[in-house]
Amino acid sequence: MIVRSFREKDAEECASIANEAFTEEISRGMPRFTADYFVKRASQPSVNITVVEDEGVIGFMLLTDANLHFPAQLHLVAVKKEKRGKGVGTNLMKHAIEYIETNNWHKLKLSTRPWNKPMRKICAELGFREEGLLRKEYLKEDLIQYGYFPIET
Repeated sequence: MIVRSFREKDAEECASIANEAFTEEISRGMPRFTADYFVKRASQPSVNITVVEDEGVIGFMLLTDANLHFPAQLHLVAVKKEKRGKGVGTNLMKHAIEYIETNNWHKLKLSTRPWNKPMRKICAELGFREEGLLRKEYLKEDLIQYGYFPIET
């Protein structure tokens, strides 16, 4: 497996993986992902998309950099269905942690659904702290907010 930066040619595969991974959210009203979405997001300042490649893209994450007002945030992490449970998501999350630590940022945050047990397990294993339950935060559904703090102040 190779972890690398997103390239425009990855856009179709990322959209396909995202649509498969977020089927539940899409069924509740979240817009479907398109290749154009990934190309546009990747071109924005402070947006980083990282992919895992193994005979094609098998997973990705979308992270926004920290700034003066906000911590770094993981917005999307998705892995092809047949590759789940094999450490791909964990490797992406480790890469995100390494990225914020390299940049000396104070926090990495993410939100996930209460029923997303694989993501919650990865968060616990990697040292993320559950910060709170966000009631009806997105698509009128609850989210759990997590924070990772590499440098305690």
